[in-house]
Amino acid sequence: MIPETIHPTADDLKVIHNLNRLDQCIMRSADYDEYVELLWDVQNGCLERFQLWLTNEGIEEHQDKFANFAEVYLTFIYDYEHIETVTLNSGPGKYFEEFMVDYLFKKTSMEPEEYALCPASIKLFYEFLYEKGYLLEPPEKMIEFINKFEPKFIEILRGRFS
Repeated sequence: MIPETIHPTADDLKVIHNLNRLDQCIMRSADYDEYVELLWDVQNGCLERFQLWLTNEGIEEHQDKFANFAEVYLTFIYDYEHIETVTLNSGPGKYFEEFMVDYLFKKTSMEPEEYALCPASIKLFYEFLYEKGYLLEPPEKMIEFINKFEPKFIEILRGRFS
């Protein structure tokens, strides 16, 4: 977990407000045009603020890859058809395994060692979401879930790319 809290700025709060609005759109099956416009704002805002947060936390190595995984994860959560309604705060692991072992390989193309960064990226992204006020509780359950899943994912990578 990231040790030092960087309190949300007005720009962070705007992104979190839009993310909460997007969640509400999903829950009430809002008008598609409204949803798509808000999704675009959320994706761009989250990624911009996440990259800045990574820089402020001193995490510059692999920053672009971390942001890329966060973008792909946001797209998976909010722009991919799921059987049940899902948002970033739906609970630990909801659809995460599907994201990691199916969607990620179909929608991205990179070197195997780059894929190995994905679990760390998602953990950092959830830390960011908590620190900025989107998540009401620390993301410990999600991080624990990812930590348990990560060895399985590494085995999948080995099998897929060996």
